[in-house]
Amino acid sequence: EVVADSPASADALLAACMQWGRESVVKNLVLPVPPDSQVAIAAMYRDARFIREYEPRGGSMARVLDVRRLLEALRPEIRARLRAAGSAFAGSLTIRTDIGDAVLLIEPDDVRVGDASEGSEGLVIEMPQTSLGRLALGAFPPEDILSRLSETPDAQALELAGVIFPLRYPHMY
Repeated sequence: EVVADSPASADALLAACMQWGRESVVKNLVLPVPPDSQVAIAAMYRDARFIREYEPRGGSMARVLDVRRLLEALRPEIRARLRAAGSAFAGSLTIRTDIGDAVLLIEPDDVRVGDASEGSEGLVIEMPQTSLGRLALGAFPPEDILSRLSETPDAQALELAGVIFPLRYPHMY
């Protein structure tokens, strides 16, 4: 496994791997890295082959146990994602699952998590806890997860969910 924090370190790392491969008569080096990592990007400038493998749950055995606690734990990241996207949305997004509900109360400069009763006038997304887990991990495109629900959320809820839960290529074992 290899990790680099900049283009220069990724280039140096790949050069070292290739040198080691030549010295040890290795034909192929397999580097398990996310496709958006510095190492993968540096490999694009070389003769490289990218292989993706998929598993039904993204290789994860994660499960949502409490919707409100999950959203509370994600709150700093959700706030940062909304700011980075320049989102002008202000209001509530209620997430209803088979194990419980919670609401994100989104204000211009903050995000709070409340009970479902606080978001009665806002956007609503109903989904199984497995879909929420997939969204939270960023293992699948959010628009695909949400389009597969029995009741597809409206366009504004889809857009907001895409900002809050973007595809992130999680690298998990």
